[in-house]
Amino acid sequence: AFLEPRLAGLHDPLQLKDMDLAVARTLQALDGGEPICLYGDYDADGMTSVALLVTFFNAIGVSVQTFVPDRLRDGYGLNVERVREICQGGVRLLIALDCGTHSLEEARLASSLGTDMIVLDHHEPGNELPKVAALVNPRRADCSFACKELASVGLAFYFAGAVRRALVASGRNVPAVDLKDLLDFVAIGTVADMVPLIEDNRVFTVHGLNRINHRPRCGVAALCAVADLDGRTVTAGNIAFHLAPRLNASGRLSDAAHSVDLLLARDAEEAKRLAGELDQENSDRRRIEAEVLDAVDEA
Repeated sequence: AFLEPRLAGLHDPLQLKDMDLAVARTLQALDGGEPICLYGDYDADGMTSVALLVTFFNAIGVSVQTFVPDRLRDGYGLNVERVREICQGGVRLLIALDCGTHSLEEARLASSLGTDMIVLDHHEPGNELPKVAALVNPRRADCSFACKELASVGLAFYFAGAVRRALVASGRNVPAVDLKDLLDFVAIGTVADMVPLIEDNRVFTVHGLNRINHRPRCGVAALCAVADLDGRTVTAGNIAFHLAPRLNASGRLSDAAHSVDLLLARDAEEAKRLAGELDQENSDRRRIEAEVLDAVDEA
């Protein structure tokens, strides 16, 4: 299981507390044509979670809105004013990715504006949980899921799988979706978030790396090219030290949505342009860090 992890070794998503509620509320939104917004954190885990679910929903013929906060303007996690704007814009289902476990005020606001929230998060819960339609977090005290160390992108993958299973079981006419095609997102977000590469995370990473090395999507290929990984076998170490820093650079210096755009890119030239911008921002980030360190040393 450690040396040759198999997809068959993954756990049933419905073993996660509240996953059944998350699926039921999502199917309700799909049936009713309710506007859905994905609100992801501005790091690689949050961004890959957004990209994964956009890809999944688009594959089943559903368009969704996305929002990735600005680090300086919006701060960490869900932002009250941004939530207000999203809800007042007509969104009726807000899916929080890699954030939301501590968003008590934001959950109350969304509810008061007629919007339900689903939280897919892996951060340690506090003493009080937000009142939302579903809070899927393996670190909940009342969640018995075997793998407690999932990154949020792993939860997003399990959520997509559970939604697809429910759609098929209900007899709805939905396009066939191969979830294995989403595992490159899971590998990148999982390694970038530095969760232990054991159990489910190891399965995700091994098979996600296989996707990257044999059938890389447009944006990932462009990212590998600017990281001088073109033609090389990409490893978990390469994700940690070459790909993840470039994805994270946009959230630190400009707009994290640029990294999501790259992950979702379908045009090679557009992907090349976006990857080049992230590469430059990563260089700028390294220069700024060096300048700060020199200033500290001089002080």
